[in-house]
Amino acid sequence: MAKGKILTGILGGTFDPIHIGHLRVAEEVRESQRLSEIWFIPAATPPHKQNVGASFLHRYEMVRRAIEGCEYFSALDIESKRDGPSYTIDTLKELDKFYGDTREFFFILGSDAFLGFDTWKSYLDIPKYANLVIMVRDAEDNAVLKEFLYKTWPSYKEVGRDHFKAKDVKDIVFQQVTHLQISSTDIRKKCKDSKSIRFLVPETVREYIVVHRLYFDQINDNGLEQKQQSMEGKLALENMEKGILVEHNPVKKSEKQQLKGIELVEELVKRVWENKGENIVVLDVRKLSSITDYFIITHGRSTRHVQGMVDKIQRQMRKIGVKCSGIEGEQEGKWCLMDYNDVVIHIFYEPIRYVYDLEGLWSQADQIEFDLPKEVSSDKELDEYDLDDFDDFDELEEE
Repeated sequence: MAKGKILTGILGGTFDPIHIGHLRVAEEVRESQRLSEIWFIPAATPPHKQNVGASFLHRYEMVRRAIEGCEYFSALDIESKRDGPSYTIDTLKELDKFYGDTREFFFILGSDAFLGFDTWKSYLDIPKYANLVIMVRDAEDNAVLKEFLYKTWPSYKEVGRDHFKAKDVKDIVFQQVTHLQISSTDIRKKCKDSKSIRFLVPETVREYIVVHRLYFDQINDNGLEQKQQSMEGKLALENMEKGILVEHNPVKKSEKQQLKGIELVEELVKRVWENKGENIVVLDVRKLSSITDYFIITHGRSTRHVQGMVDKIQRQMRKIGVKCSGIEGEQEGKWCLMDYNDVVIHIFYEPIRYVYDLEGLWSQADQIEFDLPKEVSSDKELDEYDLDDFDDFDELEEE
């Protein structure tokens, strides 16, 4: 180990999303190995994973928010600036080229990943560029790990308990860490099933997931990926703050729309109320979001009710010349988003609304009050789409 260099850990991965388990093991390795810093490096295109739930920009931003305020944790977007799969050996060579004179690197990985090391690109060369810190779970049998190590690199010798050295390469260390049974896969599933992920991820990450509707639907983020490529991986989200990031079938603001701004809000609130939307809240987010001006938040008493509201509101608005730019979540009916450009409507299934507390996340927005009519309008639109379809609200669907 070179003297006088800054000891720097490297923790790579998909981080889809980053969670408390990642942060805790990073802290334990930093403390045990006496590292000055740890760099979190999300994979832009993971070579061993075909399907990634969120785009690189989303995953990078979640990592950045998760470690914000910790002076010895940093996030690097280095892998987004290369074309093709994100191979570890390429990243380590690049880091060595720019920082090799001043930093000693420690590449941190789990024991399962280590046992599959022989499937990695140029895996035999990886210890030339970084020490390997293999995270071992409590009471895990090291014999299998040692057998794999000696088979892969016969020149290594154990010089201390779980510490291995060889000539002309970096050290390999087995590091016991606390095993928290948290997985990104489980977190994504909980989101899809509309279950709470509180305390599995940092609160800033949970809020980000909710605001951007990550993992709630199987949405293809092609628009975002194209933005990522055009900006060569630079963080575009900084200028967006909080808002709805993905727009489906986008049209220019107010194009084909006779109504806009507060007039559009009033008309949409009327339609939501007519279709028996409950506890209607209108938020003015013009000072907080660059994507839309107003949120309308409401709920239905069943997923069927939610789906019916979305369908009827869309049809009623289309008849007066106002087209919806995009709809998300209609298939499941747990959280539907209707994008009218100036206005975004969030229609929840009642129990789901209070799990995600969108009003709380946007608590800095001004709330707008409306005087709702005492009777439902009897115009032809409502006659055509009979609201008696919703009379079975009280029989809530089992979730």
